[in-house]
Amino acid sequence: MRVLVLGGYGIVGSRLVSQLICRNHNVTVIDLKDRKKNDCFNYLKIDIKKIYIAKEYFKNEKYDVIYDFCCTSPEMIRACINFFSGKVKHYILCSTVSVYDFNKLRILPIVEEEEVKNFYCCEYGAKRAECEYILENSGIKYTILRPCYIYGVGYHNDRIEYLIDSILSKQYLAMSNNLEITFQLLNVEDLIAALLKAAFLPNAQNKIFNVCPDECITLERLIALISSFEDIKVKVTTSSNAPYIPKLYNQSLIFSNIKIKELLEWKPMIDLCSGIKKLYEHRKNEKYNFSESQWMRFQPKLDN
Repeated sequence: MRVLVLGGYGIVGSRLVSQLICRNHNVTVIDLKDRKKNDCFNYLKIDIKKIYIAKEYFKNEKYDVIYDFCCTSPEMIRACINFFSGKVKHYILCSTVSVYDFNKLRILPIVEEEEVKNFYCCEYGAKRAECEYILENSGIKYTILRPCYIYGVGYHNDRIEYLIDSILSKQYLAMSNNLEITFQLLNVEDLIAALLKAAFLPNAQNKIFNVCPDECITLERLIALISSFEDIKVKVTTSSNAPYIPKLYNQSLIFSNIKIKELLEWKPMIDLCSGIKKLYEHRKNEKYNFSESQWMRFQPKLDN
């Protein structure tokens, strides 16, 4: 298959590109990052907002699948759809659960049919919801994936990293977040698996899917889980004046994954404990450059 990846040098896009190449697909990547020549795929350094400047390159190009990790505004996705109209069979948009209007939720878990944010508000989720609407009404066969909170080695979002860094360096956490909120954490590798299934299964076309694990966890339990890897005793305080963990809604949000499991036969393969521990070890070595023996020598100092 011929595949075009918009944003193929991002954390998710680059991993997807690697998987597509391993499966012997013909891959073209569009991104803004400077990269060395790679014989495994074609690369164009283009701003999606100015995709029209590549008109000559794409004049005779057609693709079986376009993966879109770039279009975060209605203007961007409208430009892409107009540009690639007639050149693509299946358009896969990696969206977000932030499109849901959390103020109007009726029941948890949240299913794909729940109301999304009003297009006219300025929130990020509202812009992504409008992107979805434009794609749905474009006439192109589409799949829209809505992943929940993503984590994993290399996927920096200052959410889990903030907790890990605070636990490792200070043994003290001050935050304004509600410790009792419940949420799901999706490993980036499980998202890649969902993206691959969306391209190759007919049941994915013209549908929207939540992508989320079966497991849920509270913020308090997540802190306890991270602390348990080194048996660190962490003091946690909450205050309205304390820092707020970024990119984390201050309410419980649970999403249904029944639709993607039934229609795409997808299921999360990485359990939360294993995934968080792997990220914790990577972060520990990356930030502090500790070997296991060095960590054991450093540990008593943390306990004092």
